[in-house]
Amino acid sequence: MKINTSLFDRDSDERAVSPVIGVILMVAITVILAAVIGAFVLNLGSNLGNNGPQAQVAIQDASASLTSSQADNVFTITHNGGDTLQASQLKIMVTDGNGNKWAETGLNTAAGSIDPVSGASKPLDWVSTPGTTISTGDSFTVKEDTATQISQNTQLTVKIIDTNSNSVVAQATITIN
Repeated sequence: MKINTSLFDRDSDERAVSPVIGVILMVAITVILAAVIGAFVLNLGSNLGNNGPQAQVAIQDASASLTSSQADNVFTITHNGGDTLQASQLKIMVTDGNGNKWAETGLNTAAGSIDPVSGASKPLDWVSTPGTTISTGDSFTVKEDTATQISQNTQLTVKIIDTNSNSVVAQATITIN
């Protein structure tokens, strides 16, 4: 009886392939494991789930034409789609073309004056205020305060900021006509 020894007569080069692949796989697994543990230790993934609301919000000039009397409408904010916004978690910030802050306040402010930033010379008022939630189709308008006279061609930058994530929900620069 003759035993087939062809399985055992391989070159030494072919036998070394399996241990080399094994070592490479072990090194790769060790590197991946170290990266995952490092990410947890360094808290690299802590802000991944803290995104602000995703909504389509339009900020438009509402000053069809300014008059010499105060209290003209200045801009309108309209929710056009996306997530329902919680007014208590939003703030509005208005700056002029020179970067001077005019107002910064929460969107859940009652009708009447929008709190001007300390030293701001151009306070604004709500014409209509948002409710506790702002859904698709909702809009509200901001007007000049009775003591404010905004001149034509004034540029305003309006930002709506989610206070939970500190992300900008909407931003627009408008020119008052």
